[in-house]
Amino acid sequence: MPKKVTITLDEDIIAFIDKQAAASGEVVNRSGYINQILNNHRRAVLEAEAIVALKADTNDPEYQAEIMAWDCVVGDGIEGYFYRTTKSTDNIRKRSKGDIISPFKS
Repeated sequence: MPKKVTITLDEDIIAFIDKQAAASGEVVNRSGYINQILNNHRRAVLEAEAIVALKADTNDPEYQAEIMAWDCVVGDGIEGYFYRTTKSTDNIRKRSKGDIISPFKS
């Protein structure tokens, strides 16, 4: 939810913001333009932080060992469950959007 704040900017910055907001055609006022610019900047900062964290994980032997331990169980039972539920037409029930597919459902 938008919240109103007051900031102090140099006149030339305000003129620049107004000109850019009008030229963008995407926003109708300076508040919308500033919000868009800050959203884009925040996204870029968060993306850069995520990349740094992921790079750190690739160099962490403990983290890599944990990933390798979980890699051996990824997909465990999925093939068998799919085979059991699709092998016989007697066993297939109609699924609606949003159904959770579980090996424990009959």
